[in-house]
Amino acid sequence: MLLLALCSWEVAGAPWPVSLLGAFYRAGSFAFGGDAALSPLLLAEAVPRAGSAAALLRARATAQILPGPAAGMAAHLGGASAGPAGALVGWLGLTLPGVLLVHAALPFWATLLGSARAQAVLRGVRAAAAGLLIATTLLLLEAVRSPPERAIALLVLAALNIDPARLPSRLGERFVPPLAMLAGAVLGVPLCLQFTVE
Repeated sequence: MLLLALCSWEVAGAPWPVSLLGAFYRAGSFAFGGDAALSPLLLAEAVPRAGSAAALLRARATAQILPGPAAGMAAHLGGASAGPAGALVGWLGLTLPGVLLVHAALPFWATLLGSARAQAVLRGVRAAAAGLLIATTLLLLEAVRSPPERAIALLVLAALNIDPARLPSRLGERFVPPLAMLAGAVLGVPLCLQFTVE
């Protein structure tokens, strides 16, 4: 209901807070799987307000150091488009659908877990989210301009997708993301040296 009300109000010419809330509410309503799954929706809904695909990359990078990266990314993009009030509206718009969904589904949760149909729907949602992630990765690579930057981005992406079961036991699942980010940082240092002040 709230989604339809926000969309209708936007079509009728809503003020900027309602328009921004609607953009993030739509992204929060249709994304399952965290900040990575949100990227394609935010790319379509919030990035035009915040500037460019580079704004989404900055938001994702900033959000990774915060707890709850999806909410941090929404706050960053909302703030980029409308300052501190926009950050609050973006965060609220993204988190509200999930909170409402949890409270609405809680009484039926045990029944849903045992339902074969619900499990089939979730498998379909996971497949759709994987497709959106691949499409977003390709779109965001356009924001990475130089061939060395693209090579580093692809290397880190590949490292993040290594199956931890194939690694030696001392390199468990917990260590793959930090090692991939460290490798990206080390490989990126030579690219940043051109910007140092003499």
